Amino acid sequence: QRTGLALFAILQNSLVGGLVYGWASIDRTLLVSDAKLSFDETTTIFSLASSVGMFSSLLMGPVLDMYGPRYCSVLGHAIVGTGCALFALAHSFGAFLIATILISFGGPGIQLSIVHICNLFPANQYFALSSINGSISFSFLVFVAFGVIWEATDISFRTLFGAHATVIYLSMVLSWFIWPDRPYDMPPSPKNYHEPTIEDQLVEAVTAHRHSLATEQPLNSFLREGEKHLSRHHSFAESRKAIEMGNELLVNLKDMPFLKQFTSGSYVRAVTTFLITCFLANLHVASISTELADVMEFNTKEQHELTQLFTVIVSSGLVASFAVGWLMDQVGLEVCTAVTLLLGQTQAAVLVWLA
Repeated sequence: QRTGLALFAILQNSLVGGLVYGWASIDRTLLVSDAKLSFDETTTIFSLASSVGMFSSLLMGPVLDMYGPRYCSVLGHAIVGTGCALFALAHSFGAFLIATILISFGGPGIQLSIVHICNLFPANQYFALSSINGSISFSFLVFVAFGVIWEATDISFRTLFGAHATVIYLSMVLSWFIWPDRPYDMPPSPKNYHEPTIEDQLVEAVTAHRHSLATEQPLNSFLREGEKHLSRHHSFAESRKAIEMGNELLVNLKDMPFLKQFTSGSYVRAVTTFLITCFLANLHVASISTELADVMEFNTKEQHELTQLFTVIVSSGLVASFAVGWLMDQVGLEVCTAVTLLLGQTQAAVLVWLA
């Protein structure tokens, strides 16, 4: 059953999660010839839509916390499906822009609503996480398929986007019946788990008292039974000792108030890494068509083929996700992060050398 849930999560993410990142495959062909958009308009649409989509998690995260994976998935599907339907009916730049923003904005809702599935695979959690999250790269191929179908047949972009909207709405209905109201939890480890004692409950009450409604503990985003969830988390033991010692600096970061988490070095480093990575990814997708045209070494057909090849190569990142997940399970997060950063620096050096 858990394998079936993981495969369904991968399928949903592959169909809906990151459609907008296949934009380069259609921005100079289908969107220009059939939708009658200019090159500048297609670039502007992607730039604005992908930027707005980066803020999606700020809405989808609270939805997941308060209402669970089912409602989060349904909302994400509804937004993306509405975007595809509106794109199929659009006739102006503004309508195309709004439709693309919806497509971009709803995608993270699908990702957030399925990430908890990895908790069903405690022995290979990182591999499951990488496989489920990495499947978003398959969704880049949806627009590639649109372009290939449009070139090979007389099917218009309106039919293609309308048909995909139907598929998304069907997936939305399945989400309602398949996903739970609360995320699946990692089975407790025998060496970390213990029945809450009176002292545990007292410490939990003290810890909870330190948090206002605006700074609830992030553990609430996971499925917990009753109010004893802190004592079942592996970080609780060290946080409990820190509180008993009266040294709040030793409290585990997961159990700290929101503002302390937000200003912590760990959070700032993670956000900085994602910010740079997302910027580079969006820059490549938005500018690949322009860069190929500026080189002036390829004709229009070759530029389009290279753009499609670029999208296919990017989507093959799922293979890398498998490797990353396996490495994290085998050697740990720190070593895997160091290897990843080293590969990134090597890529940058090669690009500079080639330039």
